[in-house]
Amino acid sequence: MKYCTNCGVKSKKKFCDACDAKRNTSHNFCGWCGEAIPEGAHRCKNCKEPIKESAGAKVGRVLFAVIEFLLFAFCLLNAVLWAHDLPYTIQYAGSSVVRAVIILVLFLLSALVVFPLVRGWVRSATPGKKGRRALINALRVILAVALLWGGVYMGFVTNDMETDVNQWGHSIKAEALETFHERYALKNEDSFVLNDWRYKEVLSDTGDVYYIVTLDWSAENSLGGMTRQETVITLCYDEETGELYALDD
Repeated sequence: MKYCTNCGVKSKKKFCDACDAKRNTSHNFCGWCGEAIPEGAHRCKNCKEPIKESAGAKVGRVLFAVIEFLLFAFCLLNAVLWAHDLPYTIQYAGSSVVRAVIILVLFLLSALVVFPLVRGWVRSATPGKKGRRALINALRVILAVALLWGGVYMGFVTNDMETDVNQWGHSIKAEALETFHERYALKNEDSFVLNDWRYKEVLSDTGDVYYIVTLDWSAENSLGGMTRQETVITLCYDEETGELYALDD
């Protein structure tokens, strides 16, 4: 609200500076436009906002605020985690800088769209237009979910047009590349290029899940030229620890 409901002075504080009255204790003026309210009126004749919020409207507003906050927190958490892992993602997971930055922007935009203060700005900009306000807020949530899914899809579901995440959420490519760099000392790590990769999922007789990963890579050799090779790394999922680890050569 922009105005004191007791004296009509412009004030967004809980207690008015002019009359010291607490907001919504009396309803002499509309809190949204400052228009005087006739006795017995249920809506402001100027902006059409209700004088008192109904119980149902209050429950709906609180419920939407909770959903909005949880969605905002989840989107922001994804942005923070992705930003934290950005160097690792670019170096080991084979993602380009542009792709990684686009994903980060998608996560940040999804959080910004449902930033809690935006709801207040929407209400201030649409006095007396409850239907339009509800539509805008619904579109905000839909847009945030779409942006979040876009970031998740680009970052975890697809990577270089290949499925990179197993059913437990582990990045097969990232684990294989990390194992490769731990096992093999290249002359120039910066020259490493992953040309292609593929994997085959194998289920053993004991029920263990193995991933046979083939890395097609190039790197600078001792003569200064580029060498292209294929390296096979076997990964295994441990159900007890819930971790994906590489088997010894």
